[in-house]
Amino acid sequence: CRMSKNKNYSQEKFRLIFENSPVAIWEEDISVLKELRKCLKDRTVTNAHKYLSEHKDLFFKTFSSIRILSANKAALAMCGATSKDQIIPGFAKNLTKEVFEAMVGKFVAFLSGKSSFEAEIRGKNLKGKSYEVLFRVSIPDDCLKDFSRAIITLQDITEQKKMERHLRTLAQLDSLTKLYNHRTILNRLDAEFLRAKRYGASLSCMMIDVDHFKLINDEYGHQRGDQVIRRVANTLRQSVRQVDVIGRYGGDEFLVILPETKAQNAKIAAARIQVLFESKKFQVRSGRSISIALSIGISGYPAKDIKETKDLVAKADNAMYAAKKMGRNRIVIA
Repeated sequence: CRMSKNKNYSQEKFRLIFENSPVAIWEEDISVLKELRKCLKDRTVTNAHKYLSEHKDLFFKTFSSIRILSANKAALAMCGATSKDQIIPGFAKNLTKEVFEAMVGKFVAFLSGKSSFEAEIRGKNLKGKSYEVLFRVSIPDDCLKDFSRAIITLQDITEQKKMERHLRTLAQLDSLTKLYNHRTILNRLDAEFLRAKRYGASLSCMMIDVDHFKLINDEYGHQRGDQVIRRVANTLRQSVRQVDVIGRYGGDEFLVILPETKAQNAKIAAARIQVLFESKKFQVRSGRSISIALSIGISGYPAKDIKETKDLVAKADNAMYAAKKMGRNRIVIA
C-alpha cells in the first residue's frame, strides 16, 4: 500500500512538473515512421532526405499522421494552440522552410537509427506570432523499435538570435558612417567578383576620395571632419542604386560595387554622384557651410589584366589617384 502511495505521489509530482514547466514540452506517437520506412524501402530509396524533400505528398501524409499524446501549458502557448490536437495542424499550416527542413531531418535521423535530433527553426504560430526556437526531439530507448513515443522540447531563442544578428551586423559596419567597413566591403566584392566570373557578367567598382579633406580637418578640427565624413556617407548611400554596395574603404575613401555594370555605365553613375555633391552644402559650424568635391576612379570586369578582386581594387585606386593628379573633382576609368 505504501509503495502504491509513493508511486502515485511520484506520478503526480512528475505531472505537476511537466504541466508547469516554463519549457515547452510534448509527447508524440511517431509510429507512422514504420510505414514510412517500409514505403522508402519498397521504392528502393537510397537518399531519404532528398526523396522526402522532393516528394512532399509523402512527407505531409507522414507528418499529418503523427499523434500528440500530451502537451504542457508552455507548449500550447508557444504554438498558439488551445489543445494538443492543434499542434501538428498548426505546424503544417505555417510550414516555413526551416520547419520543413527540421521535420524532414527529424524523420531521416530516426529512420537511420538515431535516438535524438535538434535544429533551430523559425516560424509563426497559430496566432501569427513569430518565433525562433531550438527544437529538440528524443526517443526513449524502449521506443526505438516501434517509435511509439518521442519527447519534444522547444526552447525560445528569439531574443538570443536577435542579439546575435545585431552583433553580427555591428561587426560588419564602420562605426562612424554605418556603411560596410573595410573588411566587409572587400568580402562583398569577392562574392560579386566570383559571381561575375561564373556567369560572365559585368562588374565595376568606384574608389571615391573626398578632395582636400585634410584641409577640412586642419581648419575645423577632427570632430567636424567626422561629421562631414558621416554626411558624405549618407549622401553617397542615397545616390547609388539599391543593388549597389557601398563601404568605407578607409579615412575619407569609399568603395562602391556596381554589379551588372560596365565601366562606361559606372562613369555615368559617378557623374551623377558628382552633380549631386555640387548641388549640396555641408555645414561645418553655425553659419558656415562648405562644398565637397570628389575624385573618382573606376575599374571594370571583364578585362584582360584583372584576374582577381585585388586587381579590380588596385586599378580603381590608381585611377582615383590619377584623377587627383589631373586636378581633382574628376572621374578616371582605369
